[in-house]
Amino acid sequence: MGFHGAIEKTTIINIIKAFAFAAIVLSVLYVILAFVFYTFNVDFRLWIWALEPMTFRRFVYFWAYLLPFSVLLVPLAVLFSGFMRPRNGKVGIGAEMAINSVVLTLGIIIWLAIVYGEIFAGHAPNLSVLPIYMIPFVILWPLIASLVTFYFRKTGNAYVGAFLVTMFIVWYVVAFDSF
Repeated sequence: MGFHGAIEKTTIINIIKAFAFAAIVLSVLYVILAFVFYTFNVDFRLWIWALEPMTFRRFVYFWAYLLPFSVLLVPLAVLFSGFMRPRNGKVGIGAEMAINSVVLTLGIIIWLAIVYGEIFAGHAPNLSVLPIYMIPFVILWPLIASLVTFYFRKTGNAYVGAFLVTMFIVWYVVAFDSF
């Protein structure tokens, strides 16, 4: 249910508006991050997760990776906003965000438990450093699920959250030190 009380009809204009709104929201976050980073020489950190500003070269990579990541994250957001809503959206927003977070995060937690279980058992799988890079997604998946749910409940448009999380994840991956 959006600000106007109904779910928005999906039109190309609404999709463009959703993309523009997501870009504006992330631009504000980026300006705040860049100010803090260049003024105080710190980035936004939580545990092993860090959000950093992008160089110009990485900004070019951002646009190159936006489409491939959209192939995963836009349908995911549409599924959570329409087809997979708990009790057809008749639960509170907090409960829906919590349920979606658990559903999305449970897979990565199970995968990490299996991989690290094999490592601790002495049967190291040939995955190089992939499990290390996947640990931050234990934080990112609940954030993604919560943002998608929140923006759908507030705007009635599944694409706002879809574009927002897609841009955010691409920003995170591209700006990460090891990229």
